[in-house]
Amino acid sequence: MGYGVEVNVVGFDELHRKLAQTDRKARKRAIVSGLRAAAKPMRAEARNNAPRDTGLLRQSIDTKIVTRTEHATGAVIIGPSKSVAGKMADRIRAKAGPRAANRQPANYAHLVEGGTVKGVRATRFLERAFKTTVGRSYRNMAAAVWATISAGGA
Repeated sequence: MGYGVEVNVVGFDELHRKLAQTDRKARKRAIVSGLRAAAKPMRAEARNNAPRDTGLLRQSIDTKIVTRTEHATGAVIIGPSKSVAGKMADRIRAKAGPRAANRQPANYAHLVEGGTVKGVRATRFLERAFKTTVGRSYRNMAAAVWATISAGGA
């Protein structure tokens, strides 16, 4: 989804060329390293921006990394995970009572983000997280990929 944000990272074309010249395994390692570094500030900001009702939505925000090493590309998906488990989620559900017993944030996060026709106002917590951290994320990604390549990992 485009949000009309433009980021210019010096040396990105050179970095992409260098990645394309590395072997497949090293390329994937460098890409994953960069994407993890890029995701950290966005995930943190999305969690900070997420509205608090029970806290389960905030707890569920996670990252997933997808790579296409043959093209030296990848993507980070940031949003609610399909299943929220663990001690923290159990405590949140217990505190919220029966209404949160079977609640899965992945089933309603889009309604919190974009709002509904009747009553639920759009919060745009994910969009705001993206817009405020995209520049820092790109720089983090480039630095991590260069560090991996320089360390002999690619």
